Parts: sequence; structure tokens; C-alpha cells
Amino acid sequence: MNTITLPVKRPFNWKVFLFVLVLVILASFAVIPYSFTVTSIPLDSDVMLLVIASTFVNALIYGGLAAAGLYLAGRIGLGLPFVEGWLKKEPIRGKFRGVVVTAVIVGIVVGIAIIVLDIVVFGPPMQAEFQSLNVTIPETIQPPAWQGFLASFYGGIVEEVLLRLFFMTLLAWLGGLVFHDSEGRPAVFVIWSANILAAVIFGLGHLPTAIAIGIPLTALFVTRTVVLNGIGGVAFGW
Repeated sequence: MNTITLPVKRPFNWKVFLFVLVLVILASFAVIPYSFTVTSIPLDSDVMLLVIASTFVNALIYGGLAAAGLYLAGRIGLGLPFVEGWLKKEPIRGKFRGVVVTAVIVGIVVGIAIIVLDIVVFGPPMQAEFQSLNVTIPETIQPPAWQGFLASFYGGIVEEVLLRLFFMTLLAWLGGLVFHDSEGRPAVFVIWSANILAAVIFGLGHLPTAIAIGIPLTALFVTRTVVLNGIGGVAFGW
């Protein structure tokens, strides 16, 4: 795959920001049906108005993080090259095709690796541990497929804005203040360190959900959560 290099110290691109902000708002609202089904919250007009208001506020907060991430990315040669190129009406089809093929292959490999690790490596010992602790994992409601499909955009857009566009970029920028090349780009090990740390935080971010449904945070369970989510996180950051 060809490496895409962006200039450093680029001016803030308002078109890219507005594009990302619209995606964040749409993705934030797309997850609402899934959330209502999973939590079994009765839907009435008052609740719906509260949800809409809080969702819009959260979307604006994530939009602010996106703005910060885009600004810092522009300072160190990172960013959203395909979005920038598309908005500038530049020819991007050739490079985009190569990245899509790589992303699909990596996605399939990572997906298989996560499933195998969960079933073969973590599944048996974790089940035995839960049995010894008399822990029963509660059954969860399975929302319709269309709700899961819509909710996937939240993970693919909003969570990536938080963890990759903002947090990983922030770490890379901070590390680049010390370790950088002559143009001001962070050293390669800084980028990879930021990627791995963001992936670990991504995994840890799933633990509150486990706590909410009564799963004890044993060392094995925490390790499983961080490893399985971290594998995907590193791939997403790459």
C-alpha cells in the first residue's frame, strides 16, 4: 500500500470539520433505536425530547473534539486525506481503491483473529472462572438487525473521532514535540506508541458496560477485553 503524505502545519480546514460534524450528529442519532431496545426504556414524548436534546449536546461535544483533532493533525502531517481530496475535487480514486482493499483484508483477518482468540484462548478459562465465582452472565436483549446496523455507524464514526482522530492525534502531537523530524513530523515510534495506547484505552472503555450488567472485573476478563478490543483498535489506528 502506498503511503499518503500530507503537509505539516496546514491551515484548519473548515469544510472537513463541517463534514465530520454532520457525520457525528447523524451517527449519534442513529444509535438511539438500538439504545432504547437494549435498555428497555419506555418511549414517550418527554423521554424522546430529553434523548434528542442530550444526543445533540453530546454530538456537539464530540464535534469539538473532532475540531481539536483536525487542528492538531494538520500541524503534524496527519488528517483525513480522502475527505480533504474529495472536498477539493482532487482525483483520489486510485489511492482510495488501494486503501479500501487493504482495509477489507485487514478487517477480515482481525475479525477472524478476535473470534478465534475469544473462543479458543479466553473463552474456556473465563467460563471456568465465572463458574468458580458463581457468576451468571445475564441474558441481553437482541435488537433487530437494522438497529444494530444503524448503531454500527456510532462505533465507526463517533468512537473513532474520540479515540483516533482526537486522542491518538493528541498523543502523537505531544510526543512529536520532543521526537520529530526536520519538518516537524512525529517520529514513527511516536505514532505507533500513540496508536497502541489509544487502542488500550479503547479496550478499557468497554469495561463500564461490563460493570453495569454485573460482570466482575477479574484480571482475566480485563485482559480479554483489552486484547480483543485492542487488536481492532491498533488496526483502526493504522
